Amino acid sequence: MTAAFIYAHALEARAINQLNTRLRACGQAELSRVREDSSPGILFLGDHRNILMWRQRGHTVITCGSQGAYSVNDAADLLSNLLAERPHSQSPQVDEVQEKDETRTSPCRLKAMTTKTTQEETVEESFSFGNIIDPLIAHPTVTDILVNGQHVWVDRGDGLHEAERHFDSVDDVRQLAVRIAAYCGRRLDEASPIVDAALPSGIRLHAVLPPVAGDGPLISLRIPHVGTLGVGDMCVGQSAHLLESWMQAAIKGRRNCLISGATGSGKTTLLSAVLSVMPPNQRLVCIEEISELRPRHPHLVHLQERAANVQGAGGVSLSELVRAAVRMRPDRIIVGECRGAEVRDMLAALNTGHDGGWATIHANSVEDVPARLEALGALAELGPQALAAQVRAAFDLVIHMERGGGGKRRIAQMGVIADAEGRLRCECAALIDEDGRVRPGPAWERLQALLGLGADDCRKYRGEGHDEDA
Repeated sequence: MTAAFIYAHALEARAINQLNTRLRACGQAELSRVREDSSPGILFLGDHRNILMWRQRGHTVITCGSQGAYSVNDAADLLSNLLAERPHSQSPQVDEVQEKDETRTSPCRLKAMTTKTTQEETVEESFSFGNIIDPLIAHPTVTDILVNGQHVWVDRGDGLHEAERHFDSVDDVRQLAVRIAAYCGRRLDEASPIVDAALPSGIRLHAVLPPVAGDGPLISLRIPHVGTLGVGDMCVGQSAHLLESWMQAAIKGRRNCLISGATGSGKTTLLSAVLSVMPPNQRLVCIEEISELRPRHPHLVHLQERAANVQGAGGVSLSELVRAAVRMRPDRIIVGECRGAEVRDMLAALNTGHDGGWATIHANSVEDVPARLEALGALAELGPQALAAQVRAAFDLVIHMERGGGGKRRIAQMGVIADAEGRLRCECAALIDEDGRVRPGPAWERLQALLGLGADDCRKYRGEGHDEDA
């Protein structure tokens, strides 16, 4: 059994007793008091928001912040998970540690002395989600894993299906959510019941705890797959060859493109597939809120937004990253998702000679993209006319993704940016139905011109058995 200690001044005796009750239920050793004059030893995990975790003579030492931001239950969850993951071959429960070393060492000095050790320990650790989730993550076709209370749902590219196995209790789900968040260096507790984070592997976590989640803890995991899907995998039927040629023409012609669609429609997957076929001698600078893009490209640079700390300092916004990317000699600037005021800096970058850029945006159709861009422009204090002028100069094509009835994610529309008397408009150039038939839209000829396709290409395609009266 593993022994752990807690500073006597960090929690009152009643709180320590409550923690011990929770830890015993989890099969962990109890916490013991440590004299207040005991000096800490080696830094264990650093400053995790309002909980300081230390190593003292081989034991785990937890100091809870004076603000009381962590409830007893949350501290017990975190402690239980840490002890379960990092067992120490030490003697079991010890009532008190006598101070033998009179020399006190400050936390700042300890951190400086042991940074390398801490980093090496972190790199060597392999995170496990448990025997229910791990096999699903290992499956090559799984894109999403959703935990609703005790029940597990999985998407293998064909829609959501309930998994055969489920959790024994909602407490197990809560502990897993807290453990994943702690591994990501994020806080998840009653004071902060919602977390959005990413693991080093690229797996994206979104978790919600009760009472915000009324029916039990919720965990959403988005699983990235490195370059496993191509553009053709996002097409259906006989449209695959044509759409692949369109994507290649857009890349070769250095067209600036927006990929639109709803959540889970395949925007990021298509963007990763497109980036994987970019010329290998081009430098791609990708900017994301949370790193999700995993293309196979030899010269890919990732920039990731960083949230501010509890003091409100240290934050790095997407807008700052876009401005930084311009100075990094990019051949192409990629914005993983436009969702705020960074749209202004992205438009500025694309309008200053950085052609061939790509981005994704949430929208229900190509026709709805202008309204979405206007909403984002308002956040950046851009009026409709100013936004329209910049978007028309910056973007050429819109590629809309949808998830079909069978869960298949596919390219559903192609559109081009147009002008409607000073207002922004996106016209449909092609509709692709679930059978793979392509129906030309009002902007079909403009699409051909932008992609460098001639009338012969159009006639050849429309002679391959597709509808000509669409």
